[in-house]
Amino acid sequence: MKKMIVMALVAACAIVSQAATCSWTVTNVYAGNSTDKSTGIAYFLTTDMLADASSLSGKSAADITAALGSAYSFKPTTAGTYSVGAANAVDNAVLGLEDGKTYTAYLVIFNADTVADATSFFTTGTKTFTTYEGANNLAIQFGTQKTASQAAWPGSVGGGVPEPTSGLLLLIGGAMMALRRKQK
Repeated sequence: MKKMIVMALVAACAIVSQAATCSWTVTNVYAGNSTDKSTGIAYFLTTDMLADASSLSGKSAADITAALGSAYSFKPTTAGTYSVGAANAVDNAVLGLEDGKTYTAYLVIFNADTVADATSFFTTGTKTFTTYEGANNLAIQFGTQKTASQAAWPGSVGGGVPEPTSGLLLLIGGAMMALRRKQK
């Protein structure tokens, strides 16, 4: 019985060690037309998860978070460099990738540590790849921004909830209209 348990453990370790992984890199990400490199949070997405990140623009942080769902999120290794390399590659199952399937993936990078604190986001170009069974290690190069002027951050976060002062003014105005109507 002990031999069978040991053999099962060895087989399980062999399978786990042969798990398919994915690594990627995008470098020189500037924080929206400035000379500062980006340090905001990034999400790894496939077009199966979210077909087009431009659909996020103008939505509230809560709506964006819901649209991102369980997408894999990570911080840059250094300012301006978003990398998951061989040493810390992510298992395909964690990314929601199935063996033997072709995917188109991209990164969405926000200009803050959380979506709730972000005001804009940047989307990398897409890359198409196929996962394979067993020990394949995908290495995806999403690209490099050369200068700060190339760092277009076209996506904007917000639009769902008015800022506190406007909300207070709307509330007071609504209350005054209700009182006026009640007096008639």
